Amino acid sequence: RHSRPDSCDAAVQARYRQDAKVLSSGLGALECPCNWFGSDCQDDWVPVQQVQKEVLGDFEMTYLTIDKKAWRKVMKDYRPGSILRVQHLDQNGIPREQPYALAGKSEEGVLEILTGPPPEGLREVVVEVAHAVRRCATGPCGLFVNPVISGFFNGRYSFLMDGLQSVKQVAIVSSGVGLSGVKAAITELLPKDLGIHVFYGIRDLINLPYLNFWQNLVAQKRLTFTLLVSGSSSGAGDLQDAVQKGVALLEAARSKSNVPEPLRPRNKSKSGKIYAQQAIALDFLAGGLAEVGATLEDTAVIICGRNELLIETPRLLQAGCQLDSASCEALIQAHVFTNI
Repeated sequence: RHSRPDSCDAAVQARYRQDAKVLSSGLGALECPCNWFGSDCQDDWVPVQQVQKEVLGDFEMTYLTIDKKAWRKVMKDYRPGSILRVQHLDQNGIPREQPYALAGKSEEGVLEILTGPPPEGLREVVVEVAHAVRRCATGPCGLFVNPVISGFFNGRYSFLMDGLQSVKQVAIVSSGVGLSGVKAAITELLPKDLGIHVFYGIRDLINLPYLNFWQNLVAQKRLTFTLLVSGSSSGAGDLQDAVQKGVALLEAARSKSNVPEPLRPRNKSKSGKIYAQQAIALDFLAGGLAEVGATLEDTAVIICGRNELLIETPRLLQAGCQLDSASCEALIQAHVFTNI
């Protein structure tokens, strides 16, 4: 949804290449490196040699091993939020593809991703590779990877690390397997002099990926962590405070008079909850972001997760924004970053 007109994005190319009206306006079709077309072009495919996994409930922290020299080529254009595309050939020899957000730069030869159960209700060709990755026990399982592309970028097409000039705080919202991209962003942001605030929605806390990573950063007060737990919060341990931050935001959403309706629990019963995308917007009004004086004017917002999160978070930030509509829209365009 953020493809720029001069992009090498394959969908952009397909959309405009045969458009006579567009071409008659003096525009031309941009020729792109083969890699941008992913599974349509096998020139840069690198075979996966081995697969290792750590299973946490429905999550699988997955480590793909490839040739070290090839790894340098795959990671050449890496930046926070970069997408790794995993390919394989189906039973008819047709290439299929699945994108994953990298969890950061691992050791040479290793690519770290986080997977969950593929969404239900989609055509098999859409989730075929996701199922293949989940079935693969030790590899290679006929899997390949392409050089990474993209990264977190805003509505002005600036990448995250280039768009922080006027920023004092970074607020990150995620759910599900989007946490891998969050880990990658935080690793790059930690050396900066920025306040970092993470909002994450999860069903059962005992299955939280990268547990030691979060515990260490919270204990060192390198970031604030807010957990929106919809199931069991047992096993919180050192992250009990993160769970309580989520509970406090839920209570604020129910009780405070200045909370806009879109930020209140959608289920009005006592068991009603708020989602991570509501929590981050609410935090600007009645949480930790409000306490440090953060606003959209000095805060970058990173979104990494499923479509609902990507679509709803900007709308909810707009609902809670205290400025006029045009100013809020301009700030969201400049300060909200996604990798899709």
